[in-house]
Amino acid sequence: MWQQYKYTALPPTLEGPASQPIKPDASNHWSVWCCHILFTCLSFGILLITLPISIWWFLKIVPDYERVVVFRLGRVRPPKGPGLVLLLPLIDQFQRIDLRTRAFSIQPCKIKSRDDVLVSIGADVQFRVCDPILSVLSVQNLNFVIQNTAENLLAQSLGRKYFREICGDRMRIGEHFKEDINEQVKPWGVCVERVDLLMEAVQRSHEEHVTVPFNPLVGNPSGGIEQMIMQFVSMAKQVSATDTKPSISSPGLMSL
Repeated sequence: MWQQYKYTALPPTLEGPASQPIKPDASNHWSVWCCHILFTCLSFGILLITLPISIWWFLKIVPDYERVVVFRLGRVRPPKGPGLVLLLPLIDQFQRIDLRTRAFSIQPCKIKSRDDVLVSIGADVQFRVCDPILSVLSVQNLNFVIQNTAENLLAQSLGRKYFREICGDRMRIGEHFKEDINEQVKPWGVCVERVDLLMEAVQRSHEEHVTVPFNPLVGNPSGGIEQMIMQFVSMAKQVSATDTKPSISSPGLMSL
């Protein structure tokens, strides 16, 4: 019989040291703080010495629809604006963030619904930046990432819907689609305000796209009876024309 072995914990002498949280070094913190103060004072001195020429370079005018995110010695500071914003030479880097509503269009693409119907549908999406710091720190190319995310979510959300739901509840599907996008882009400091779905064409499944030989009696169900009557009328005219045509007899028979 096989013996059953039970694994027990290792003895304390063989166990590795318990992980402990790393405490920040107080001396390192004070040295960084002192360097920060020193470089800030030097930057202020350079700004004062080079007045008034430095005003043209380091005094920025920020309109109401923009905010300025400042990085001082690599550390982000609260967004500034609107109005006049003073930057320090050599230690400040800044980036302007537009808070106005922007829009992009998702090109119509073929999406298969839950009941295997190909729908060519696109969307118009309007969004704006609601947190300037997150929009700068989260992604590099904000417009490209949001558009790519919206295209993927559109295919996923419509792929779970039936065709009758897509046609009948387009407004409700657009609202759900907007909520799904907001959940994805909220960590990037972006808010989606409006989504408009645009349906261009509808195509059936692959089984219904099989090419069938064209038959005029079957190709148009609504006009099949009329086409049949027209065919009968044309055939009757041909028969009557052949019956009424005079027969040509030979001259020898006529002389007899």
